[in-house]
Amino acid sequence: MGRRGTTNRGFDSLFALLRAYSLSASASADTVFILSFSLIMLNTDLHNPNIAENKKMTMEGFVRNNRGIDNGMDVDRGILEDMYKKIKKASQVFMSHL
Repeated sequence: MGRRGTTNRGFDSLFALLRAYSLSASASADTVFILSFSLIMLNTDLHNPNIAENKKMTMEGFVRNNRGIDNGMDVDRGILEDMYKKIKKASQVFMSHL
């Protein structure tokens, strides 16, 4: 399988996570795009060994960075916190497939 196939698996993981929160059905396309990018960046930040532990993004930082992304409204804090916890717990949730 080529790079395109492994990239698609990575995005499949991302979309599965978003679908689990029903964001793709209720949020605008812009919201889903912004949150997708934010999740990829969070994953990279939390699991990159070159980033010192005291410099890694906190849950509060992740929630703060995603304020107002849903047409000026906030995505439910509980959803963002749950996403943060799942990504922090897993090792390379998305990027392991890329």
